[in-house]
Amino acid sequence: MASKPKKTTSRSQKDTSKNQNQPQKEQKNKKTGLYIFSFIILVVVIVAFVGAPLVSNLGGPGKLVFGSYGGEEIKYIPGNYFAQQRNMVAEQVREGAQNQDMRIQAYQVWKSAFQRTVLHTAILQRARQSGFYVTEEQVDAALAEYPAYQENGEFSQRRYEDTSSSDRFTYRKLVRENLIHQAYMNDLFENTHTSEAELAFFKEMAGPQRKVRYTTYSFEDYPEEEVATYGRENSELFRRMKLSRITINTGEDEAREVYSRVQEAPAGFAEMARTYSSDSYSEKGGDMGSRYFYELETELTKEAERKEVFSLEEGELSNLYKTSFGWVFYRCDEPARQPDFTSEETLGKVRNYISRFERGMVEDYLLARAEELRGQAQSEGFATAARNADRTIGTSGFFAINYGNVPFFRPVQDESGSGPLSSAAYNEEFFRKVFSSRINAVPEPMLVNNSVFLVQVLDEREAQDSSRSMIDAYAPYILQSFLEEDLQQDILQSDKLKDNFDRTFATQIAPPQQAQ
Repeated sequence: MASKPKKTTSRSQKDTSKNQNQPQKEQKNKKTGLYIFSFIILVVVIVAFVGAPLVSNLGGPGKLVFGSYGGEEIKYIPGNYFAQQRNMVAEQVREGAQNQDMRIQAYQVWKSAFQRTVLHTAILQRARQSGFYVTEEQVDAALAEYPAYQENGEFSQRRYEDTSSSDRFTYRKLVRENLIHQAYMNDLFENTHTSEAELAFFKEMAGPQRKVRYTTYSFEDYPEEEVATYGRENSELFRRMKLSRITINTGEDEAREVYSRVQEAPAGFAEMARTYSSDSYSEKGGDMGSRYFYELETELTKEAERKEVFSLEEGELSNLYKTSFGWVFYRCDEPARQPDFTSEETLGKVRNYISRFERGMVEDYLLARAEELRGQAQSEGFATAARNADRTIGTSGFFAINYGNVPFFRPVQDESGSGPLSSAAYNEEFFRKVFSSRINAVPEPMLVNNSVFLVQVLDEREAQDSSRSMIDAYAPYILQSFLEEDLQQDILQSDKLKDNFDRTFATQIAPPQQAQ
């Protein structure tokens, strides 16, 4: 039987690579191609959340490499496994994340697709080592079932013949890999049996169940006056300067040549950036917009170099610096300004800085506030003390010791089903304090993600029979899901994984927004 691949929304792309020794004109043309490809990827990000996949109408050279597993690249090429997973995840989150920031949505979609591709790559490698294979007849049968090649419930030869030969080869390969992946997973788990001891253990996890009331102190509760005080005491970090940058990643010799040419003709900085620079600012003539002093730390790790840049006068060039991503030099477009700590924008920057780099200071402050409220709760009662302190009170439903909110046990959540309490399901200290305290006790406050929780234990009950009955029915599935999670963690935490996802995403897909 003829092979019957599924035609997807993307064309096959040819990989291109840049030859450092090519003439300058050819290098500029290739840079243009890379800009086009970057634009295409950005459009793909947007398309993921606004409607039908338009990727099939786009083309462009190159690929995006996000890392490797076992020496094999984890790469995005339109139409490959990574691309298919990105499309699938985007469709899954599109409806439920419409009010979320576009960059956050894009990051979640691409990160999930990356992790799925890592797992797929690792499983295929293990399958090859184990001698797993599928027959061509199995591949043919799977290809014949694709909806894109169905007419009136049967395989359509016409639709198949409309597919290009390159697509036929690509998607036959994908189908074969997916069959191997599934066969390997089935073989891995098919002999998994649930013993009586394991079943009894699962049933015990359903109870006892407890109920709490709580209030929280979030990082947003850190007072504005404390933020301003920190800013004034560390004002150098929040000085601001408008900068342009040229990045050369083809070697020190070329970097010094470009640097010398800009020194000789400073007015040509923007054109040199467009021609030679390899970063995301090149198309704008190197314009980075405004930068705070502390933001340069990701580029210049030496404080002395950052101070040199921030001492520049308007139009002046910095020295040439070696970084982890190439050789760079800067032009001062507007001299450094001292921070204004009466400005909401500046205070917002300070708060963001504290949240990222001084979390311990904020945590200590919030824990102290919560401990003070705890003392009042022990003498006045929890509800009265919280109201007097103008704190919002939440109440949970009954829940078990259910780390991670596994769906087969009573979840940690508010009675309303919403609210911040569900985040505590991933905190061991929360369960330890709640289930080791007596009823009506108020245990010590605890840090959960970006909040400090203060709780009062209200009540306890045994697990309901319906919960235990469900465990009887679903125990094999529960055990398999745990094993699958262990496999995923083993792969994602393996030394074989070289993870460059965050850097590739930030530099190639969605560069950070620039301050104005």
